[in-house]
Amino acid sequence: MSRRRVTGVGFLFMCLMFVLVGRLIQLQLVETESYSKHEVNLIEASIDQRTQSYVLDEGRGTMLDRNGIPMSETIPALVLFPFLKDRDWPIEEVAKIIKTSPDEIDRSFDKRKQPFNYEKKTNI
Repeated sequence: MSRRRVTGVGFLFMCLMFVLVGRLIQLQLVETESYSKHEVNLIEASIDQRTQSYVLDEGRGTMLDRNGIPMSETIPALVLFPFLKDRDWPIEEVAKIIKTSPDEIDRSFDKRKQPFNYEKKTNI
C-alpha cells in the first residue's frame, strides 16, 4: 500500500474515534438528565441499578446424580423490586401471566425495602 493510502485510512480511523469519544462525552457528561425521546434520567437509572440487587443463582451449577438426574429442583419465581411501585410498568400483564389481580401484586409492596420473591396468597 502506498504511504498516502495508509495515512488516509489512519485519518479515517482517528475521525471515527473522535466521533465515538464525542458521543460518549455527550452521554456521560452532557445529556445525563434527559437522554433520548423518553427523557430518561441516566443518573437516577444508574443509582436504581446499583442499589437494587437480588441473587438469583450463586453460579455453582446443578448437582447431578450418577444417572445424570438433577439432585435439586429449579423453582420458578417472580422477583419484585420496591422501586416498581413508583414506576409505570405492565403490572396488568404480569398479573395475567401469574393468574392473580394487579391489586394483590400492588399490596405485596407494602413496607418492602429490598427485592423479594412474590408469593401468591392462596385460600386453603
